[in-house]
Formats: sequence, structure tokens, C-alpha cells
Amino acid sequence: METINNQTNQNLIFQKQSQIKNLATGDIISDIFIVKSKSSVQDYSSATKFRFTLTLTDKSGDIDAKYWGNENKTEVERLQESLKSGDVIHVTAKVQEYHDIKELNINEAGITKLRSDQYNANFFLEESKKDLNQIYNQILNKISDIQNLELRVLCNSFYQDPKFKEAMLNAPATKMHHHSFLGGLLEHIDNMLHHSELICKLHPELDKDLLTSITLLACIGKISNLNVSTTIDFSTEGYMLGDVILSTQMIQEKIKDQELDKNLKLKLLNAIISQKGKISWGAPKRPATPEALAFTKIKEFDASISQIISLREYSDTDSEFFYSKEFGNVTTK
Repeated sequence: METINNQTNQNLIFQKQSQIKNLATGDIISDIFIVKSKSSVQDYSSATKFRFTLTLTDKSGDIDAKYWGNENKTEVERLQESLKSGDVIHVTAKVQEYHDIKELNINEAGITKLRSDQYNANFFLEESKKDLNQIYNQILNKISDIQNLELRVLCNSFYQDPKFKEAMLNAPATKMHHHSFLGGLLEHIDNMLHHSELICKLHPELDKDLLTSITLLACIGKISNLNVSTTIDFSTEGYMLGDVILSTQMIQEKIKDQELDKNLKLKLLNAIISQKGKISWGAPKRPATPEALAFTKIKEFDASISQIISLREYSDTDSEFFYSKEFGNVTTK
């Protein structure tokens, strides 16, 4: 089996050859992946040799990779300790099956840890398949239709900002659940705007301007909630505060410099902090207006529908059903 040496390949740029979901049993691969997690070093072969397992990932899914090392435990431990979550590695391996689940078998010297200048980070991140600039322009048109001047000015103070636009075009909505890809946040907001329009037609008693503004602003904290590199992970602010508080802070920073009716301000802020719907789900306050309640349902609906569609799209089973922790048994067709 081919081995990779950091010294002889230090100037190479490594390309992504295939996605995990497309790997077939028996394939011999030479490809790059992201380290997601690792096991401790264990012995095998009558306790004379040592191995460990990596969980590798790319934008199509995860796969376990078993590294079969030699009799030198210190050497195997040194390699295992050098690999961290988020590292990009090149592996030479064979695709095999264990209990009907595909995995990679890697022999000695079949792993190389890469520097950031040896690969393209975009190989590992799924991107929106939609025209995000077109979606963004459509959102600007929706903002121009807001009749309440104070709300229209507030929404434009964000969406007319070029830096905000650049961040929004690249931001995922979540780390791993729904819309967890570049541009996912903008897609999520756009979907929710369409849902809010339908609800306002069914319930004309709702304040359409308020619901539209809530939909545009409630999730903007997700821009700074997540970091995007070769993977999507929480930022320091995300770990410490969370997207709801980050959204609230961003909005409060804007409205302190502009006139906004006090009652309207409180309605908007209540909708932001109550967007999780229930106190038992992490909301510090429950929705206090029909518009705030409507948004919680819109957000949950679009997130759940998008997630189950994504799960089905990336399911690699040949069975009629696959199991999901969130939804139970789901049909593959």
C-alpha cells in the first residue's frame, strides 16, 4: 500500500478525490478528510501491536477509519496524539465492511497531517445550490414593502450593510442540523419569509410588518454564533452566549441610535428572546404576541422540514426506511 511522507510531499497541494457517501467496498483510496474524533490507542494481534480509530468526515458524511500500527506503542501513541479534531489528513486506505458498515483500514504510514496551504477548505463545506445574490435582492425588495417606517429603517440598517451581506451569503444556519451549509442561514430566512406571507394571508389580523421584521432579524446572531473553516463549529461567542442573545445584542445596538416606538421595540425584542417557543426549550420568556408565537411555529416548521429532507437526501441505506434520532423511522423514497 502506498505511503505518504510529509517531507517528500511538503509542497504538494492535495485534491479531494471523492465523497464518503460514494466510497465502495473494496476501493483502494488516496484522499483527504477531516478528523472528527478519535479513540484511545488499543492493542491487537495478541497484544503485540497497537491501533486506534478515527472518525473522518467530509461534506457528504462520516466514516470510521481504523489505523493498524506496529509493535512500537510509543510511536503509535505519538501519531494518535498529534491528530486533533478539525485537522485535515491525507490517508491511503482500503474500504472494507464490518457488520455491514463501511470503514477504512489504514496500514502503517498511511496517514499524513496536512497544513492549511496544502488543500482547499471549500472541498469540505457544502454550499447552497441557490442563487444567493438573487435571494438577497428579493429580501431587499420585501424590506422596501414594509409600511412601518421605523421597522423598515431598522431592517435596512442591517441588510443594506455590505459587510452584513457578505457574512450572510456565507453563514450556515446551524452546526449540523438544518441548513448547515454555506448560505444556509440566508436560505432559512428566505424560506421563513415565504411562510410568514402565507400565514398573514390566512390570518390578516396579524401585523405583517412586525412578523416580517421578526423573521428578518431574529436569527442574525447566527452570523457570529458559528465559525466556518474546514468545518462548522461554534465560535467563542456562540459557546458563551448563543445566537439568541447575540441577535438581541445586535438589534439593541442598532435601535439605541434610532427612534423606535417603545411598545414596538418590546414586541420585537420579546419575539427575539422567545423564538425557541417554550421556557422548557430554552426560551427565557414565552411569546407575548401572536406575531411572536407565529414566528416560533414558522421557525420550527422550516427547520424540521429542511432537516428531514436533508437526512433522506444523504441516506445511503438500501432499505425502505432509515432511522433518525429526531424523527424515528423515515422512508427513503
